[in-house]
Amino acid sequence: WQAGALGRGPRVGGADGPAVLTLGDPGGLVLEPLLFDVEEGAEAGIVIHWRTGTGEPSFHLSHLAGRVGPGARLKVFLLQEGGEIHHYVSGSIRVGREAEVELFSAWTGGKWSVVRLEGDLSEPGGSWKESHLSFGAGTSHLDLDSQVRLAAHHGRSDVAVRAARGF
Repeated sequence: WQAGALGRGPRVGGADGPAVLTLGDPGGLVLEPLLFDVEEGAEAGIVIHWRTGTGEPSFHLSHLAGRVGPGARLKVFLLQEGGEIHHYVSGSIRVGREAEVELFSAWTGGKWSVVRLEGDLSEPGGSWKESHLSFGAGTSHLDLDSQVRLAAHHGRSDVAVRAARGF
């Protein structure tokens, strides 16, 4: 493992703003487990920023996983800057009763990015919202796969994707 994080508690980020995790680009293979547990009724914010560093080619394998407890709210912002990064991000989030997850990502260049997200809304009243923005020039590529399991009554899901090329 070259990087990663674990956040747990009633406030991941909390009243002082979101928890911010900046991950560099050391080159080579980078394995990043990013785990969290948002407790019942809590509000959490997480910013994960992948930025270019050495300019060396690298392959990032990042896994975002966790649980959002009943009545809790989680906001996640993913930002990847370009460079020589090949990036595979997978995510699996279990959403509790009346809990909300809002995820926004911005992918700015890089060689290619593959994003696989899964939300499990198996409790009543869960909410899942995703917004993805991809912009770059040249050979950048984004492959997005989002699956939301709505297994209970009154669940809500919304996914939006926008892309711009060659600026």
